[in-house]
Amino acid sequence: MKTLKDTRITEQVTGDKRRRVEEEAPLMLSIRDIAKKSGISIHTVRLWVDRGDIPYILAGNKRLISWHTFCQFLNGDMRRKKVAR
Repeated sequence: MKTLKDTRITEQVTGDKRRRVEEEAPLMLSIRDIAKKSGISIHTVRLWVDRGDIPYILAGNKRLISWHTFCQFLNGDMRRKKVAR
């Protein structure tokens, strides 16, 4: 049985040639799921989001966070500045 991946198709233009590139879509998780997966309390994750330390997108009334971005934040790869909204 073949499993489906979340992918997005983009086009790259190099000179006169176009080619389609398949990329994996980012894993977007709710605050609760981020907390569960990372072992960090929901309160702490919510605090970071509310302070603007971690960017998110709204899907209805849920705030979704990129797992990759969250890991970058934890590893100190993101500059600790407020995220403009």
